[in-house]
Amino acid sequence: MLYKRKNLESGMDRKYLEWTVPLIIFFLSVLFGLRGTNLALGLFLALLTYLSLRIFRYKNRLRSRDYIVAATGSAFSTILGFLPPLFLTPWGMRIDFVALPWIIIWLYSGLETALLSAVLSIPMVGYLEPGGGGWIGGIMKFLASIWMIVIPELLSRGKHSGLRFRVGLVAAIIVRSIAMIIFNYYFAIPLFFGLDPSLVVTQFERGLACMKIIGFSGVVLFIIEIIVWNTVQGFIDVFFSLLIYRGIAERQKLE
Repeated sequence: MLYKRKNLESGMDRKYLEWTVPLIIFFLSVLFGLRGTNLALGLFLALLTYLSLRIFRYKNRLRSRDYIVAATGSAFSTILGFLPPLFLTPWGMRIDFVALPWIIIWLYSGLETALLSAVLSIPMVGYLEPGGGGWIGGIMKFLASIWMIVIPELLSRGKHSGLRFRVGLVAAIIVRSIAMIIFNYYFAIPLFFGLDPSLVVTQFERGLACMKIIGFSGVVLFIIEIIVWNTVQGFIDVFFSLLIYRGIAERQKLE
């Protein structure tokens, strides 16, 4: 982490944050959203944020500045979602920069703050972003990206080793790919497209017929496509997050 957390903070500061942070989320939702449901969704996000902050305050896991960092990260994730995706797969996966704030927050403030920011981002990513995919898209973005935080944290916790960190990132991409094969097959694609899971592979073959030229078909085609694009997204998340984080660290050293 780049700063030391304070041991004591006033209850007034925390209560103040419980109201101000949800209001910030509400206004950001209305400001950056481009749909007619902005007001209702903004109110929902504000309520969700308020309840989340109450829970974390009750468990005494986060400090005041962590609340602000988490809320700011979720807002930045939403803003990044308005950028055109680098690539859009046939089944709706966006190759983008949405998860960058979550990983940077993990490097900067720790696991709990990053998890809170990612959770707060779910409805914003799904409903406010163009082509976000609603609640299915928001949840899938969370389920895909969270491994890039949790796995390296578990493998490198208590050990300040560059090797452990790198191994953790590689393991995170592997776990992410496996998880997305399962969730896409049984959850996201069937619900989003209204398909029975048994038809998912068939639809993949129709949409990616060109892949048959090099010998891929059936379940193998499905698995390879999921692995390839989640690996690409994972490397993008890691590379740009580390680049930005190191830039912030160097600037703070100069100050």
